[in-house]
Amino acid sequence: MDALFPKGPPYVPRNAQLGGLVNTKVDVPVSAVFIAIFAMLAATHMTIFQRNKRRGILFIPSGATFGFCMSRIVTFSMRIAWAKDLLNVSLAIAANVFVSAGVIILFIVNLYYARRIHRGYHPRFANTLAVTRVFRAYYFSIIPVLIMVITATVVSFYTMAPKRLKSCRDIQRFGMMYFLVFCFMPIPVVLLSRFVPSTTKQKFGTPDRLIHKVFIVLTAGVLLTLSTGFRVGAAYSPPRPMFDPTWFHGKPAFYCFIPMLEVLVVLMYAVTRVDRRFYIPKVNKEGDLEKKHHNGADAGSNEELEETEA
Repeated sequence: MDALFPKGPPYVPRNAQLGGLVNTKVDVPVSAVFIAIFAMLAATHMTIFQRNKRRGILFIPSGATFGFCMSRIVTFSMRIAWAKDLLNVSLAIAANVFVSAGVIILFIVNLYYARRIHRGYHPRFANTLAVTRVFRAYYFSIIPVLIMVITATVVSFYTMAPKRLKSCRDIQRFGMMYFLVFCFMPIPVVLLSRFVPSTTKQKFGTPDRLIHKVFIVLTAGVLLTLSTGFRVGAAYSPPRPMFDPTWFHGKPAFYCFIPMLEVLVVLMYAVTRVDRRFYIPKVNKEGDLEKKHHNGADAGSNEELEETEA
């Protein structure tokens, strides 16, 4: 055991971690599979992004989803490298940071889609300056929290002082709870938008039925909330020694609740063609709707307008 905990800093964590202690027998092949899956999904979303761009359509969420897939490729590459060099604490730090940070992109993308649904059902209220500023501030609020979590994660590898470790753990718990609320937020936004009566609606995308878009955002919100809730439950559980983990520290729980659920969300975005369903054509200076086409079909009706996106 002493060989596993060399003198530091940085120090090998002595508490059980999500995914357990990495090894070449399990983590290398499983991580390689997820690298291949995310590589295919990255290629898919980048292809969609580039094809739309050639038509004059700049759909940023497709590029953001591509960025998330690339971050997951780095995550599992780090995990493979860590498994092959178990005492390299720098690789352990990088692997843990990327696991926590990468999924933030999906949180923002799904809330972005929820915001468009909100505008579809309640255009007059949702497009007011006050509401736009509230959403914009909420988008950016996740950045300082993410920085806090990353900092606390890195610091926890460079100290053995119980009080400092407890402070790092408290910051990580707060951050994970904030992430849970953030990824859950699209669900109430979409449900309230759907069921609160409105005298006007604004259709967008192809096809333009809002209920289909509601289903997409709700499904992604549930999957991301389940994944983040799993992390929160693990974070708030009492620390356990590395060699006495519980079930949620195991590899099956880690791979099923984190990368597998993320794959389902990214795959659903590609299969349902969110780039068509959530696209809003721009308006030129004369107020005429630009004619954009997806596979020869209009990307939206003549009543659609481009709003100021948060």
